[in-house]
Amino acid sequence: MDGRQMKGQRLITALSFSLFVAAAAALFIVRPPTTQTPAKHGEQSPSLPVVNTPPQPSPVLWRTKASSTLNTPTRLADGWLVTSPKGEIVSLTDAGSLRWKAVYSNCTWQTFCSVTQNGELACFNLATGELRWKRETNLFCLQPPTVSAIQSEPVLILLSQEEGTLLCLRTKDGQILWRSPATNRTDGPAICFGETVAYGNCDATVYLFSLTNGHLMGSIPLKDDEQVAGSLLRLPTGQLVVGTQAGTLVLLDPIQLTCLARVKLSDTETFATPALIDATRFMMPTPEGKLTYWQWGQTQFIPDGETQLATRFDETIVHEGVFWGIARHIIITCRLADRKELSRSSPGDNLQGLSPGPNGQCLVWADGELLCMKGF
Repeated sequence: MDGRQMKGQRLITALSFSLFVAAAAALFIVRPPTTQTPAKHGEQSPSLPVVNTPPQPSPVLWRTKASSTLNTPTRLADGWLVTSPKGEIVSLTDAGSLRWKAVYSNCTWQTFCSVTQNGELACFNLATGELRWKRETNLFCLQPPTVSAIQSEPVLILLSQEEGTLLCLRTKDGQILWRSPATNRTDGPAICFGETVAYGNCDATVYLFSLTNGHLMGSIPLKDDEQVAGSLLRLPTGQLVVGTQAGTLVLLDPIQLTCLARVKLSDTETFATPALIDATRFMMPTPEGKLTYWQWGQTQFIPDGETQLATRFDETIVHEGVFWGIARHIIITCRLADRKELSRSSPGDNLQGLSPGPNGQCLVWADGELLCMKGF
């Protein structure tokens, strides 16, 4: 399994599995007998006490049947939006009720109500599902748009997978504001900070562009085997952190355009997204089921411990300070502030598509159903 599955953002989720089975049986614990007084002739022996242990409450808040092929849900302020390659768009409330559903048979939606596989971007009214505008971009995009603003004007930033081209569009009407020069193939998402758009590339380089006009501001070359497909994390100090195909974690200076430090995390690619814990610490998962904790200096990573949660992670996300990981058929949660494991649950045999939602909740695909898991 490649590291792209650790980003929690898949191209198309395949769900052709068996029906979900949720069985929670009470455990009956029989206390072993202590020294007993033998019963007299004709008397019945006293029965052994039986203690019923109450079943654990289900971590599933609600569930709904899912299409065989659905994309990873997108979080809204008061629910979720779900799209499918068959042209379906479904809006759900935070309680899982259907708000509206629309079908555009000629559109193979790739991501959140936004980009088709052939590069068509569409914008919808989230309350009604009404199509507001549609724009042909001629880009093939693995990732949903990055939302930002130019002089308080909301904009969408698209990143082409095939050639690393950025496209900036005005949110209200889809007008194209600028298109950046191409770089190379890229699989990861773009991030915006200040007046900069940045992303890592398959040519082992991190590129930085102007948010205002799309001009290339500079690039940070890494080692030849340090291809980047995960998301960048911007630290409070302005430095950038990202994992690479070589299993390294690198610390970057976007002003001086240099790699300041690197540390080996894994023998395989580390494409998970690092997560900030507080102003001095961050966490980075590894494919081998481990959470590694770090502080940072001007030119170094400072180890701050680690937590082994599983033998391997299939997917990971961090939402409102809580780590969520899929390890085969188990969902594991851990609070990052104190590194306390919060829960382990098995809501299905086939789990995928972790998606954060309101109130700390998380959606996941399980055996042909969309499940909403409790938050913390």
